[in-house]
Amino acid sequence: FGEQRTRLKSTQEAVFARAAKLEAEEERLKRKEQEMNERMKRMRDAEEEEEKRKAEARAEQERMKMRVEEMDKRERNLQALQAQVDERVKSSEEMRRKEAIRVEESKQEIKKLADRLQ
Repeated sequence: FGEQRTRLKSTQEAVFARAAKLEAEEERLKRKEQEMNERMKRMRDAEEEEEKRKAEARAEQERMKMRVEEMDKRERNLQALQAQVDERVKSSEEMRRKEAIRVEESKQEIKKLADRLQ
C-alpha cells in the first residue's frame, strides 16, 4: 500500500510537472501569437502608409500635370496675343508708310500746281 501511494504521488507530481510545462508552452505560444499579430498589424499599417504615400504622390503628379497644361495654355495664349500685336504693328507701319507716300504725292501735286500758277 505504501509503494502504491509513492507511485501515485510520483505519478501525480509527473502530471503536475507536465501540466506546468504545458501551461508554460501555452503561454509561450500565446506570446508568440501576440507578437505575430502585432508584427502583422505593423506590416498592414506600413502597407497602408505606403498606399497612402503612393496615392498622395499620384495626386501631386496629377496636380503637376494640370499646372503644366495650364502653363502650356497660357503660353499658347501669350503667343497668340504676341502674333496679334505683331500683326497690328505691321499693319500700322504699313498704314504709316502708305500715308507718307500719299503725303509726299500730295506735296508734289501742290508743288506742280504752285509751279503752274507762277
